[in-house]
Amino acid sequence: MSYKMKSPLMPSEEFIMSHMATFLKGYPHPSGYLVLTNQRILFEKKGVMNAAAFGLLSLTMKDFNGIPLSEITNASVEKSIAGAGLNVVTRTGEEFKFALNGFGFSSKKKPRDDMLSYINSHINK
Repeated sequence: MSYKMKSPLMPSEEFIMSHMATFLKGYPHPSGYLVLTNQRILFEKKGVMNAAAFGLLSLTMKDFNGIPLSEITNASVEKSIAGAGLNVVTRTGEEFKFALNGFGFSSKKKPRDDMLSYINSHINK
C-alpha cells in the first residue's frame, strides 16, 4: 500500500512498508497507518477521519513516534476482531497492539505477516 510518511526519516532510515491500521492502546482507538522502517515501527493517525468518528478528542492525540527495532523483544499475532492483529513487546515489557485494516481477511493478514516477518528477523532477542 502506498503511503507518504508524515514523520521525517532519521539518518540512514529507510521506509519498508505501511498499512492502514488501528492503534489499540488508550481511548479512542485512532485509525491511521502503521509504518515500518529499517529502524523502527511507528503509527501515524489520520486526523480528519478520526475527528469524524471520535470527535475533537482524537485531534489532540499525537502520532505514535515509534519503537526502535532494537527495543523490541517480541512481535506476534494478536487475536483481534479485525482478524489481523499485531502485538509488539518492548524490553521494558510495554505492549503495543494494532489491528491492520482493509477489505477482506486476506488483504489484512498478508501485510501483518510481512511486518511480523521483517520485525522478527531484525530484532535482537
